[in-house]
Amino acid sequence: MRFRFLLLCCALFWVVPAPGAGRIDLNTASEAQLRTLPGVGKARARAIIRSREVDGPFRREVELARVPGFGPALVKSLRGKVSAGDARPSREVPPTVIERLPSR
Repeated sequence: MRFRFLLLCCALFWVVPAPGAGRIDLNTASEAQLRTLPGVGKARARAIIRSREVDGPFRREVELARVPGFGPALVKSLRGKVSAGDARPSREVPPTVIERLPSR
């Protein structure tokens, strides 16, 4: 009985994907990877890459709406297929804040 339970647990571990697994990261994906998304062709894939280079990394999936050619319906259809995993906010203090700190 224990063996069957252990076998079932192991099988579920290998079958159930981790959260975010299989999603395409908007901040690191290549043009070819982005083109595998439904509704995203060559022009939209390049627009995503251009947007992350000009406006900075995506922090959330819904920020895809800032990209020209991505309306609410397309953004909604891509929910669960994309992620913004590499855009964790920095914990560093900006230099301008450090300059304003009073000296002791």
